[in-house]
Amino acid sequence: MNIGDLVRINDLNKPDPRRLIGTIIRHDMYDVQFNKTGDQITEVLWNSGRLGWILTSRLVSASE
Repeated sequence: MNIGDLVRINDLNKPDPRRLIGTIIRHDMYDVQFNKTGDQITEVLWNSGRLGWILTSRLVSASE
């Protein structure tokens, strides 16, 4: 996934109306200082107009 891609969350039991679809703003790593490999996180601008961080592994392309 690249900056500017449209994404959605792949593991919700029911849709969250505030986070149905979003645009990737940037990527970063979480907990690199404690976990040598860390986890990739992504900042997303959601359809609600709010920014939020989420584990990249929880996202899929909105076209899937």
